[in-house]
Amino acid sequence: MLARISAFAIGPRVLARGVGFGALGLIAATLFSHMNIAAEMIVLVFVLAPVVLIGVIFVWGARKDGQEDKAVQARLGIRRRTRLGR
Repeated sequence: MLARISAFAIGPRVLARGVGFGALGLIAATLFSHMNIAAEMIVLVFVLAPVVLIGVIFVWGARKDGQEDKAVQARLGIRRRTRLGR
């Protein structure tokens, strides 16, 4: 009994090998595997969500700044010369 408790306390690597647990070891290993995948997905969401949010805010700010620049140039009568439009 002590070997089973200590094997369980060591973690999923021992359970994945099924040391002393038989079918229960396979079930526990599968459960730990699914929990690891779920934890990785949650961490991924918490890491990527702020990155995407900051990117969206950056693009929004750049577009807003461009609109303000065009409005100031129109108000002041500045016509920008471009190589394409000449």
